[in-house]
Amino acid sequence: MCNVRNTIEYQVLIALVVVCIFGKFPATAQYSSDVLSTKRGLITLNGRQFIPYGLDIYGLMSPPSVRGKQAQERYQYFMQPGQPELSMAASWKANMIRFQLSQAGLDPKSKYWSQEYLQEIQSAVTQARQAGFVVNVNVDDQDTESGKHRMPTEATLRACLQLTRLFSNDLGVMYELYNEPALSPNPHNWQLWLHGGQNPNGGDRLVGMQTLVNAVRKVGARNLIIVDGLDWARRFEGMPHIDDPGHNMVFGVHPYYASHYCKPSDWQKSFGFLIEDGFPVLASEWNATTGPKGAVIRCFKGASGDKIKQEVWKFLGYLQRRKIGLCVWAFDYPGWVLKKIGGEPTTFDGFTAETPGGGPGVIVRNYFRTQNGK
Repeated sequence: MCNVRNTIEYQVLIALVVVCIFGKFPATAQYSSDVLSTKRGLITLNGRQFIPYGLDIYGLMSPPSVRGKQAQERYQYFMQPGQPELSMAASWKANMIRFQLSQAGLDPKSKYWSQEYLQEIQSAVTQARQAGFVVNVNVDDQDTESGKHRMPTEATLRACLQLTRLFSNDLGVMYELYNEPALSPNPHNWQLWLHGGQNPNGGDRLVGMQTLVNAVRKVGARNLIIVDGLDWARRFEGMPHIDDPGHNMVFGVHPYYASHYCKPSDWQKSFGFLIEDGFPVLASEWNATTGPKGAVIRCFKGASGDKIKQEVWKFLGYLQRRKIGLCVWAFDYPGWVLKKIGGEPTTFDGFTAETPGGGPGVIVRNYFRTQNGK
């Protein structure tokens, strides 16, 4: 006998009830006539090919009740009068801002949810849209104890529905439904990714990506949606078919360097094949920093700064030839894109793979200006 509590319709219904009861906030605004969509394996904006060149803003990741000193500094800098962060992003020729948002802070059943947080999100997105950027709002559960799941749960479903209430009147806003599903790609885990089920790591029951997609469409949202792959969004090989009733879906890859993930043949096997199969792809989060905890050392041990630059440009060239957009993490996290908040861009000059502090900021700025300069 079918258990009604496990059906997609039941999960969506309960999530909608919770959002409608607790999710009271102002009606969404139509910021512009922008329409993000897909056509023939490409992202389009108002009917024309659009390649996102984005910068990630981390300052809204923590809800107000758990926002520490550094997180508060990031948030306050973004909200400064005159919008210096958005002005710098525009000078780099970025055309997209990605906001990482707290799943717990968006979930009306969580103790971290608040009207204040929703208003902060709405204000930040409004500023970015009014400054001429398209926006990616990303549901992330790495900020609170909800991060133990590392795969979507019913809390993710409720968070996604909150976003539809906020932004579904603005088709210049895209939804990245869940940041970095962590399970390794194998047939069993791909079925969990698609349909949900028992969490192999314990904790709450998982909700499938198909359920998230269906829920967003069921409430009438026509926004572009981004679906991340497995292995922390690095891989899509073996992925089962996922259907978007709205026909407006992009696959999101986070191609950080990792073992066996260092060269074009690795990227082609993991996500590049999707382009050849006619599916749009967006590198919705990436960076390459040096030092023992950085990604560079995983592929290029002992490399000089010049060698690292060559490899990063090789990666960017791979994306450029396939018309894959790129969003770089994180514009407001010191040492990654900028040396400090609002400061000079990071560089590989004078660094080796093992030396902490090197980063791709200068290369990213030059790449964006070259590709999107007008």
